[in-house]
Amino acid sequence: MRQDASVQCDTAEHDSITTIAIFLIFLWPFGSLALFTLLLIPCHKALSTSTPTDLSRAASFLHREYEVRWYWWEALDLLRKIILTGVVVLIPEKRSFVRLVLATLICSCYTVGLAVATPFKRIEDDVLAVARAHKAPAYHLPLPHSHPAHLRRP
Repeated sequence: MRQDASVQCDTAEHDSITTIAIFLIFLWPFGSLALFTLLLIPCHKALSTSTPTDLSRAASFLHREYEVRWYWWEALDLLRKIILTGVVVLIPEKRSFVRLVLATLICSCYTVGLAVATPFKRIEDDVLAVARAHKAPAYHLPLPHSHPAHLRRP
């Protein structure tokens, strides 16, 4: 709407553009998750029997890094990312502490699950993934030295 200044707020045209935009905002992340899942489900038999099919080879970008029993881990990781970047921000800003606690809880549960499951084929990838996931909650913490009040001398 910034490109076309002729669209006025509170008009039928504005409402239809807004409706389409909201639909697409939800379609992209949840559609990607559904697509990943729908690609992985039919691959299960081919992966578990070690008889690749055209589909399992085409979808290998989703499962090749993981052990066969954890072939669906990429979809789980995408769900975690959607929740952290899309759902947590729906919590009102005045409840930012709740956002922080929820994001930290999600990251902590994922880290424990990652450490227990060790889904990657290579142990180095498991270690790096746990280290990265363990550090993720720290990204949500405010930095005390970045607050202007801490820069003033008493």
